[in-house]
Formats: sequence, C-alpha cells, structure tokens
Amino acid sequence: MRKIVKSMLLVCLGMLFCSSVVAYQHRETVEKKTGIMLVAFGTTIPEANKAFVDLENEVKKTFPDIEIKWAFTSKIVQRKLQKAGKQVDSPLVALSKMIDDGYTDILIASFHTMPGEEFHKLCRDVQALSQASESEGRRFEVSKPLFSSTEEMDKIGNAVLDRFKGIKNHEDAVILMGHGNKKHVGDSVYPAFAYFIQKIDSNFFVATVDGRPSIEEIIPILSEKKIKKVWLAPLMAVAGDHARNNMCGNTPDSWKSMLTKDGFQVECIMEGTSENPKIREIWIDHLKVAFDRLKL
Repeated sequence: MRKIVKSMLLVCLGMLFCSSVVAYQHRETVEKKTGIMLVAFGTTIPEANKAFVDLENEVKKTFPDIEIKWAFTSKIVQRKLQKAGKQVDSPLVALSKMIDDGYTDILIASFHTMPGEEFHKLCRDVQALSQASESEGRRFEVSKPLFSSTEEMDKIGNAVLDRFKGIKNHEDAVILMGHGNKKHVGDSVYPAFAYFIQKIDSNFFVATVDGRPSIEEIIPILSEKKIKKVWLAPLMAVAGDHARNNMCGNTPDSWKSMLTKDGFQVECIMEGTSENPKIREIWIDHLKVAFDRLKL
C-alpha cells in the first residue's frame, strides 16, 4: 500500500511542476542583473502578514546581496488590498516591472503549499514572459512549492509535529486545514500527506476547505476514536482569512463550531506554516536549488 501511494504521488508531482524557463540567446551581450521575486497566495489579514516578513528575512539572510520583490497570486487578495490603498502586484505585472528595470536573471520563489492552480498559473505567466523576452537573453527559474516530493513528506510531517510538542496530549487529535481544490490534481497532495503524517502520529488529520478530505469526513473518525480534544491549525503559509473564519470563526459552519456542537473541546493554533522555522528551511532549500539552476 505504501509503495502504491508513493508511486501515485510521484507520478502526480512529476506532472505538476513547471520546468526551467530559460532564454539563452545573446546572453553574452547583456549586463547581468539578478533579482528575486517572492510569490505567495497572499493575505488581507495584517496580523498574518508577519509570516511573510519572516519568510522575506530568511531569503535576505540566504541571498543578502540580491534585491527582493513581492507578488501575490490571488486576484481576490489583490483587489481587497487595492481597495484598502495597498498596491500588491500579480506575478505577471511584478515580473514585467523587473524586466523594465533591467533584471536579466530572475529567481521566482514559490511560497505556495502545493503545486495547485495558483502555482501553475505562475508557471504559465513565467513561460509567457520568457517567450516574449527570448531574444534579450533573460533567464527565469521558479522554485518548487512546499510539497514537491514524497521524500520530503516525512520531514514536513515531523516539522508540523514539533509545533505541538509540550502542548498536545497523546490522546488529543490535530486537524490541519488545507485550502484544497476539487478540480485540480494537486489536491491529491492532502490525502497523501495525511498518510505520511499518520505514520508518525495516528491522531493527526488533514482536511480541506474546498477539496478532499473534508471536515465532514474527519468528524466521524474522531468519534470512533473517542477523541475528546481537537487542535486546529492551518496547513497554509499564513493564518489568514480561511484560518480565522472557516477554521476558527464564530459562524455555525466553521470547523470550530461544528466540532464544538458535536461535543469536542477545541483549541486553535493561529500560525501559518511559514512561521515554523523548519518549514521555512524547506522552502529556502527549494529556493537554493532553483538559484543554482539559474546560475548554470
């Protein structure tokens, strides 16, 4: 069973990642200028934005001499921030500005959790710009999102478990909230990760807002296991709108309300995965690999 799960996930992951996007022509005539663009789904929650600050600081430590830009892939987040008077560009716009500013080597750091719809839109945008600037000798590299290989799933699982050491009792359950997407094959990452993390602790579960498994599928399992206390935490880069509303909001359809109604004691951890140093380290490792490719 384990080999089947790993093989299926490996096939999916192999289909999901964008390949290196490079334009080589006339490169010797162009003065090199390297820049990094950090890309995330985004958030409109000011408190959650601290997680992005932590990520940026880690990138600055790793690449102290390279200028850093930001872009958000969520159009909804972009519109809300613009209405609030804050300008955050889409990746396509941010990359276009970097090209106008003379950048020849651009490293695009994906801080997405999974290789889903947002990540693939990013890859398509980079591909389009690469083709448009092919004659100018520009190079682009996109780093992989958090879940990028089966080999790293145990590492991510242990990093998540470390957060609960000293606060979670052995008999407590933890439900990690992913975003999910029923229409994208990348959604298969969530049940795969649940398989890996439950090998370490069988009381850890993964559910999603818009995909599978759902919270409705997890609750009966908790009852069967006679769980009394449940911890909720986002399996997202930041504890943004979904964490504050869908997961732990006061509305009847929030996960916290549903679990409380069914008799469970509920505690919420309002921290995104990017606030976990061990998770940040994985993203930075992916960025280093992409940077090495960029400079080949």
